[in-house]
Amino acid sequence: MGIQKKLYLRIGLKIPQNFYRIELNEPKNNNMLYKSNQDLPLEIRNQLSEAYQDLYRAAYNSAIHWYGEVEKAHQVALSAVRIQSAMAKDAVLQK
Repeated sequence: MGIQKKLYLRIGLKIPQNFYRIELNEPKNNNMLYKSNQDLPLEIRNQLSEAYQDLYRAAYNSAIHWYGEVEKAHQVALSAVRIQSAMAKDAVLQK
């Protein structure tokens, strides 16, 4: 039990509903999200297979919600693809 939660209980305060909620950054607009692989940048579509495009898109969309920055989301998505391809021993991206 965390210190803050113990303090709430000790002084008799009710613990708020959103006590453990993680705050996520909302994208500036929904145009930053990729809804399908056809929305991905052309260089990503040309370099990656369909399965890796799905992985890139999922990682990018998650990272854009988490960090709220396009460049950071792109780096996270490329890292996810690199890690997965290394695990599968079929390097699809060069640094």
